[in-house]
Amino acid sequence: GTLFEKGGSSLGWSVAAATGASIAAGGAHAVAVTGDGSYLFGSPDSCLWLQQQHDAPVVTVVVNNGGYRTGTTTLAAHYPDGLAVTEPTVPGGHLTPSPDYAAHARAQGCHGERVVRAADLAAALDRARTAVRRDRVPAVLDVWVPEHLTGSMDPQRRARTPADDERTNDG
Repeated sequence: GTLFEKGGSSLGWSVAAATGASIAAGGAHAVAVTGDGSYLFGSPDSCLWLQQQHDAPVVTVVVNNGGYRTGTTTLAAHYPDGLAVTEPTVPGGHLTPSPDYAAHARAQGCHGERVVRAADLAAALDRARTAVRRDRVPAVLDVWVPEHLTGSMDPQRRARTPADDERTNDG
């Protein structure tokens, strides 16, 4: 009885819903798993602020595939010869370059991490849970998965990874 999801479409719903569930349950532990498009459309500034204001921090896992399906695959299925499909400059559905959701969370005094390797996810989840339970701050994990159309994790197309920054800093 503690897992719930929306019954219809509404990008941006999950983090606000998890925040509300945590507040309603007196600050109980809550986790939101959402795509990057949905996270961006869900007013993350407001959600993180509310979590801090009401001492109801949430672990948010942003599954970052560089876009949202409604502006690309759904559109292409309905209008395969339309301008949005045939003209490469129409950006609908692509979130490139990808915002740095972890840095955004840190800028608001929250815990934020970008995860680019599957092997690092379990440890990042542990750190996020510790931030929420012990430190009482919201946590955002920006978890990179292959891009939703190409299957690529090409940082030139999406954004720089921490590994790119380390190579740059090493000279």
